[in-house]
Amino acid sequence: MPNKTILLLLLLFGFADVSLLWAQRGMGMGQGTPDQYNRPYNPSTVETIEGEVSEIVYIRKNTGSRIHGVHLVVKTEEGLVPVHLGPAWYVERQAPFKAGDRVTVVGSRITFNDEPAVVAARVTRGEMTLQLRDQDGFPAWRGWRKGRMVN
Repeated sequence: MPNKTILLLLLLFGFADVSLLWAQRGMGMGQGTPDQYNRPYNPSTVETIEGEVSEIVYIRKNTGSRIHGVHLVVKTEEGLVPVHLGPAWYVERQAPFKAGDRVTVVGSRITFNDEPAVVAARVTRGEMTLQLRDQDGFPAWRGWRKGRMVN
């Protein structure tokens, strides 16, 4: 009897894992409900902004939880622009940013919490380029081998 219980539990957990992966596949691609790092990305609203990083914002899913994501606040000629990068584990391994960095951001202009923002596809700082999303907005961290830092 314990073997049947263990088998049933393994099947249930396996199904849950597969269904979660299937649900995540559509994230950021106009399917499903986007989470906070897969904001709707619209290729028709892509623009380039340049400026200085005035602040790095680390996002937590819940109070007291580990750091989950990274946003930059970029000071441009037009004012401050929030730039949504992606998960901290992906960004920090490749290109940690600091206040004062001069950056060029290519991304999709969105409205988030009734305020304008940009979902970054690519951020360039000096000779370093951090690729975050492809031309359709698909996150590079969803297919780790697709996304890489280009020097």
